[in-house]
Amino acid sequence: MTHWNYRVIHNKDEEGNEWYDIREVYYHEDGTPCMTTSEPCYPHGETLEELFSDLQYMLQDSKKEVLEMDFFKAEHSPCELSDRVEKVKKGEGFTTYTIEDIKALIDSV
Repeated sequence: MTHWNYRVIHNKDEEGNEWYDIREVYYHEDGTPCMTTSEPCYPHGETLEELFSDLQYMLQDSKKEVLEMDFFKAEHSPCELSDRVEKVKKGEGFTTYTIEDIKALIDSV
């Protein structure tokens, strides 16, 4: 996997009830989605600035195409957890941003 972002996910249960939520989505090297978090995300941060920054990322990412939760069911998802664990062990796949970088990004949206 190369990166992740927040995405709006369309859900539907066995009774036909439908709803939308926001989750982290992880991608293959070619940019196709391959995995999502098991629970919806909510904005959070250790400071108010981080909280608002996270919320801004969610709002920015919500402009992308809505994804179907059915796509991420285990039988369809091509991601391998072991690949993710190995990359984390190697320290790969993480980007560090300063507050100034985040502010500049928000201002550009």
